[in-house]
Amino acid sequence: MRSLASIFGIRRVTALVAVLLSVWLTGCAVNPATGDRSFVAFLPPEDEAAFGAENHPLILQKFGGVYDDPTLGAYVTQVGSTLASVAERPDLTFTFTILDSETVNAFAIPGGYVYVTRGLLALADNEAELASVLGHEIGHITALHGAQRVSRGMLAGIGAAILGAAIGQDAVTDLLGVGASALLQGYSREQELEADTLGIRYLSRAGYDPRASTSFLAKLRETSLIRAQLAGDGDPDGFDMFASHPRPIDRVQRAAELSATGNGEIWRDRYLERIDGLIYGSSPRQGFIRGRSFFHPTLGIGFTVPDGFTLQNQPDDVRAANRDKTAGLMFDAIRVQPDLSADRYLKQIWAPTAKFLSFDRLRIGHRDAATGLLEQQTPDGTADLRLLAIQDGPQRIYRFVFINRSRDRGLYSQAFRATAFSFRTLSELDLAQLKPERIKIIESKPGETIDGLANQIPPGPLKEQRFRVLNGLTPEQILTPGTRLKTIQ
Repeated sequence: MRSLASIFGIRRVTALVAVLLSVWLTGCAVNPATGDRSFVAFLPPEDEAAFGAENHPLILQKFGGVYDDPTLGAYVTQVGSTLASVAERPDLTFTFTILDSETVNAFAIPGGYVYVTRGLLALADNEAELASVLGHEIGHITALHGAQRVSRGMLAGIGAAILGAAIGQDAVTDLLGVGASALLQGYSREQELEADTLGIRYLSRAGYDPRASTSFLAKLRETSLIRAQLAGDGDPDGFDMFASHPRPIDRVQRAAELSATGNGEIWRDRYLERIDGLIYGSSPRQGFIRGRSFFHPTLGIGFTVPDGFTLQNQPDDVRAANRDKTAGLMFDAIRVQPDLSADRYLKQIWAPTAKFLSFDRLRIGHRDAATGLLEQQTPDGTADLRLLAIQDGPQRIYRFVFINRSRDRGLYSQAFRATAFSFRTLSELDLAQLKPERIKIIESKPGETIDGLANQIPPGPLKEQRFRVLNGLTPEQILTPGTRLKTIQ
């Protein structure tokens, strides 16, 4: 193999190495939590606050906005501030935000911005479990993990730019740029372990039972297993918080070892009082899933997916797939320029270079629509891709994408057609009946069982398992009268 110097020239390679080495050597800061040196050349501690303030609105826009409950928000801020006061960054002002999202997640960005979803609040069983999550995220900020990710990504981008200039090929720069972006997608295993350790440290310092970290991680894994079962997926680590916070079982065990000798308060009753009435699942501005149907009260529309399909409400779209993932659909809404018809949008904007096997104009209810069928090659063979654009007023288009294996065209063409024509405007009666599900705190009565209480939550599979995980109840646990529990109403 030819050397780098022989390909690009010794001077260019020397300059590249010199630039990168200089940035590396001059861009280190002392990690406040460990005393080690961390590479933060492109986001030093004095610039973190401005970075966080600039990116905070973007985070809110991407993840559902702020959950509209100032009292609950103040409570989370109080818990977080208690933990931050015993951390190693007294110079930093922390901001704690509840995101209006049903997914179970938490994350932080440099500058002291910490986010938890209302889905995570619903899953936590006491204040100490919430504090364990906030402490872990504070640990990432205290240890400069986010600043390290940004700086390493920028350094890789600079290297890619210099190398691309030396080669004279933009494609190489683009390729390395993708690698640089990948550095920002998740923390390393070492950083996650360090945040675990710091989070447990802050729990103990603040007077919480550090074992709450273990109990919440175990609960998080159980709910991910249920989600994987419901989706027909064997990998629970791809769901919610496990996707962005890799947490194999050995890390749960390690957290148990770190917290084994600790003690403190969990504050269960006051936590349950704070989350009583919390929206569970989708909110009105995100739309509701009810069985095989999706309803969006704000937009005033709804539709029903084929039998055997499972719906998922994503931040930017709605998706559904059959159990073996051989057929699926996606739905969203976009704004377009005034008076752009559905057929013009489909041909000129959405798929301007497509070679349609068929193309039709039609009416869906009282709305003009257009649909086109394409064939697309995939690693598993040829797939049918049907695009459907539905015009709604002068500046909105609703879009469906239906996909299935071409050999299954006869199996799904009528099912997808039925979904398309199920799209409708919601009536006043529909809207009156569409209320969000909420967490309700109850006390168990003599003679009540876990199975019986689980059957009272809204319809859906794996009711008992979901009820047990929601309340931190083990499969062997027997209900005692007077136990405070979370149910869904």
